[in-house]
Amino acid sequence: MPHLIQSLRLFKATLVALAVSALTIWCGSVALADTITVTSDQDTEVAGDGVCTLREAFTNANNDSDSTATDCAAGNGADTIEFNIGGGGAQAISLANALPVISTPMHIDGSSQPGYAGTPLIHVDYSNNALFLAGASSTMVEALDLSWSGPSRSGTGLRVNLSSAITVTNVIATNRSFGITFDANNTDVWVLNNDLTDNNTALYLNVPLSGILPGGMQISGNNYADSGTGISIASAQDVVVSDGSAPGTNVLVAPADGLTAATTALRFNWVSNSTVTGLDVSWSGGSRSGTGLLLAAGSLITVTNTIATNRTTGASFSGITDFWVEGNDLSNNGTALSVNSPISGILPGGMQISNNKYADSGVGILINSTQDVTVSDGSAPGTNVLVAAGDGLMDTSGYALRFNQVSNGLVTELDLSWPGGARSGTALGVTGSSLITVTNVAATNRVTGIAFNGITDVWLEGNDLSGNTTALSLVNVQQGVLPGGLWVADNSYVDSVIGLSIQTAQDVIVSDGSTPGTNVVVAPTDGLTATAGVALNFYQVNNAMVTGLDFSWSGGSRSGTGLQVRASSLITTANLTANNRVTGILFSNNNTDLWVENNDLSNNTTALNLSNTLPGVLPGGMWVSSNNYADSGNGLSISSAQDLIVSDGSAPGTNVVVVPGDGLTTASVLALNLNQINNAMVTGLDLSWSGASHSGTGLQVRSSSLITIANVTVTDRLLGITFNNNTDIWVEDNVLAGNNTALNLSDTLSGVLPGGMWVSGNNYADSGIGLAIQSAQNVTASDGSAPGTNVVIAPTDGLDTAGTALSFNQVTNGTVTGLDLSKSGTSPLGIGLSVQDSDNITVSTLIVTDRSIGITFSDVTTSQATCSYLGNNLTGIVVDNDFTGLAIFDNYISGNTSAGLSNNEITTLSAANNYWGAADGPSTDGGSGDAYGGAISAAPFSTAPASCLNEIVDWDSLPTSYGDTVHIRTDTLQVGAGGILDDGATFPALPAAGIYTASITVTNISGQAAQLVGWIDLNGNGVFEQPDERSSSNLVNGSGAAADGTFTTGNIPNGVVDALAILQWTVAGPPVVPTYARTRLTTDAEFFSDASPQPSGGYGAGESEVHTVSTGTVPVTVGYFLAQPAGDGIEFHWQTATETGTAGFNILAVTEAGAVQLNPALIPSQAIDSTEPLDYAFIAQTNATSFLLQEVEITGATNEYGPYTLGNAYGAHIPTDPVDGWSIYLPFITTR
Repeated sequence: MPHLIQSLRLFKATLVALAVSALTIWCGSVALADTITVTSDQDTEVAGDGVCTLREAFTNANNDSDSTATDCAAGNGADTIEFNIGGGGAQAISLANALPVISTPMHIDGSSQPGYAGTPLIHVDYSNNALFLAGASSTMVEALDLSWSGPSRSGTGLRVNLSSAITVTNVIATNRSFGITFDANNTDVWVLNNDLTDNNTALYLNVPLSGILPGGMQISGNNYADSGTGISIASAQDVVVSDGSAPGTNVLVAPADGLTAATTALRFNWVSNSTVTGLDVSWSGGSRSGTGLLLAAGSLITVTNTIATNRTTGASFSGITDFWVEGNDLSNNGTALSVNSPISGILPGGMQISNNKYADSGVGILINSTQDVTVSDGSAPGTNVLVAAGDGLMDTSGYALRFNQVSNGLVTELDLSWPGGARSGTALGVTGSSLITVTNVAATNRVTGIAFNGITDVWLEGNDLSGNTTALSLVNVQQGVLPGGLWVADNSYVDSVIGLSIQTAQDVIVSDGSTPGTNVVVAPTDGLTATAGVALNFYQVNNAMVTGLDFSWSGGSRSGTGLQVRASSLITTANLTANNRVTGILFSNNNTDLWVENNDLSNNTTALNLSNTLPGVLPGGMWVSSNNYADSGNGLSISSAQDLIVSDGSAPGTNVVVVPGDGLTTASVLALNLNQINNAMVTGLDLSWSGASHSGTGLQVRSSSLITIANVTVTDRLLGITFNNNTDIWVEDNVLAGNNTALNLSDTLSGVLPGGMWVSGNNYADSGIGLAIQSAQNVTASDGSAPGTNVVIAPTDGLDTAGTALSFNQVTNGTVTGLDLSKSGTSPLGIGLSVQDSDNITVSTLIVTDRSIGITFSDVTTSQATCSYLGNNLTGIVVDNDFTGLAIFDNYISGNTSAGLSNNEITTLSAANNYWGAADGPSTDGGSGDAYGGAISAAPFSTAPASCLNEIVDWDSLPTSYGDTVHIRTDTLQVGAGGILDDGATFPALPAAGIYTASITVTNISGQAAQLVGWIDLNGNGVFEQPDERSSSNLVNGSGAAADGTFTTGNIPNGVVDALAILQWTVAGPPVVPTYARTRLTTDAEFFSDASPQPSGGYGAGESEVHTVSTGTVPVTVGYFLAQPAGDGIEFHWQTATETGTAGFNILAVTEAGAVQLNPALIPSQAIDSTEPLDYAFIAQTNATSFLLQEVEITGATNEYGPYTLGNAYGAHIPTDPVDGWSIYLPFITTR
């Protein structure tokens, strides 16, 4: 404000002096001066034509004479040229050639034209110099329009040369290369209130000199709008440009002058030893535009106390030596101060910058296109850009200091930090430069501390880069003469979000310098380990390696990320250490082709995180091998991806290869995590815990869909595999043994997969819980047969090996149905189904055997267990803790050692209409069935199993003395057609003595051998207690399996369908008939022992049938049969032990079309009735392999024996003399 007041006072005094001077000139010469009136707009010079043209007027005035034959008044001294053309109004004088140069004092007064009201009416139109003053003095040019009317800017409106005491006022000079030009040593000039808009340069001052006018040149009230340069001063020295407040001012620019409307307000070119001070060269328009002050190719320039705001560039120096920039307001510009090609001179430092304001500017100081620059606070030897400690670069919200195309530069001992609140801008930006050293610089509280783009050969040492969003950014880094390209050492990154960021680069090797070809060397002493956020960040980097570095967090509790890679490809990370981090290494945002090998990723929350990774040229997309995840919470986490296969590399299409040697088994909390994944498979991995006691989770899947987990091994974990809020899951053929909980399912939803989740073929051996479902609602778990099933547990799943097979916890509206949750093996263990803290649970058609507890209910409401079989457990059902509305009914509860049902609460449990294994009810109520304990209402009980149990269990209906039998019904193991019908056996009448056989039709496609055993109550005492009442272990069966003489290996092999098996007894004496027979077929392990096959009790999968053995005699007892190849046919031998009423025999071949007789005529019996062994033989030609022996009675009735398989001997042969038979030959019959 003091400068402004002083300037106004000086301006007022100047105007007074101007007026006095003008009066002195004109009044003193009044007797000599003439007034010459221009009356024509023509550009002619014709004497005596009666009109006075401007050209004629200038000629007379310059010559102080009349050369126009009185057309114009004669000149005489300081003439005044007036105008009266065309009676007044606007008139244009278009020049064909330049007007005469004005060289004498005169007043050219355009305001004299009639009609003048402030806007010039006289337009002098010429493409070059409209008016030219040379050697003139005491001359005023007033109220003329000197603009060019052409299409583009041209020439000069007014040119003044070697003149003095010149006043130019109220002149219009637009559309010109130069509006007004003062060149070659003019003195004492006034340029007042002119319209100099729309020119290349509005006002050009060349070699100005001081004169008698205070200030040498007075400039005020002009309009420079739309002009490229407002005022240009060239080829001058000792110039002081100010508002008049500075002593020695010789170019006075009044505050009212319109420089703020010019694109470039003030320009110096080849000016030396000069000062600019006290001016406002800001842009007065809207958004930033132009340059406030432009100085080029000069020396010894001082710019002080100048305001240059709202500009693209506040002040620009180019090719200047020795300049001072002090105390200026350069705020709110694109670039506050631009220095191009600075040159050192006599000034120590070349350029000195202090106490300026850069607030809200995009760039504080820009140093461009130069070399050998040292920027410091003055303490560094050789400093040629001195930025004083008090300079305001810290307030620059954009770039505080920027280098562009600089070679061999040093920045040192500066504080470029942001002093405001939230982080802002960049402290130092370097682009397109080489051989740059940055040392001992403070760059804190910035969005970016230091940024390099397209640079080569950079040293960055000992800087404080703490507290930034990104401490150090490298873009397009290239290798140069420096081995390593970039050297980073001893910097501080404390509290920065990202330490070092490398982006938009390729062929980069970042290491500690030990790796050949390294182009970014991060010395071991660098402080990246103190970066609380991301130590090293890659973004859009191609073909790069990071190796040999330590990115661990050196603070206390885990923090940040060691290495982050985004949107990059062909990246190798090897031999890195990244410990004590929230994330050791993070790959995100569509990376392709990654190798992660031999890194120490221990003791992180998540060791390795993979997000949005895509397959690329690398087979597998990502290769993970030999890393250490010890003590890390999560080993490998994959998120936000689709169409993913994670395997050991064996699965076709794998795009994340986890090599078997990788250390995921050392991740103590979670080995592999999948989150927000669509259409993925995990297969062939070992995610077990390698430590001593159980720890962590092998695989976690969250918020994902269409996920397949197959052939994965997870053992010794607290949780093997856990799913949370997923849809459409397949879990097949995994080894989930030895975990606390093998498989955990939480908040899983149905999707496109019928069932929502499919569980099959898994191994849960020694796991505490097989499958746990928790925190879910509307869950139906079944074998897939129940409508609405959303958890399918296939019959082949291995829940029989788990401690607790299935657990429901905090489930609402759940159903468990159609499952076998029994325990395999010989000792009862664990729980079949555990239901806790749940509501509205229905348990139906379950099979639970050989468990410590079949089913437990704890803290349940409005639930029921019905139509289920609970047998051979220690306790069938246990109810604990509070329950409301729990009902147990229509169940088969039998053979449970301790109790069939136990209620440990005082509330009475409703348990009516259950079958307790005996028609007379539970033993607790005086029956012979299972007991119950606690407050239970068991009446009425059922005297027979409920019909709904037919779907799941098989039992027979022999009298109670024979004992109950029960088997688990299955379509893969059955007698006859299965089901409740006894349709699979043929028991002929018993003989008085000898070998007795019965034909049993069996199917076994269970995947393992089965055992078939029969019993006949030969003595009719109501029990099967005699050893000979059980069929022989020397079974020879029609399915093709040979007996081994024991009951230990099974006599019905896997893979037979509707095959005939022959059970054999030896009848010692006449039986008591009629009597009962029972057969049992099962794969239960307890049935596979010489001593174990029992005629009563519960066994696993299989079927039991009962038959009544009829009275009467046996027509034929077949003791021996053999069919074997002989030459080009088949030779048949058989022996009968007895025959009664037998006419003869036929041999039948078993074919797809049915039985085909091979003998053309009946083979006659040797005796109609016989009790002696009789031998028969017969030869036929056939390609059949299975045969029947048909006996024909004398009454015409027939009986079939067999089938007999080619090559197998049935029964025992007693030596006799065989009867002659027939050899017949029939066409081959195709069989299979």
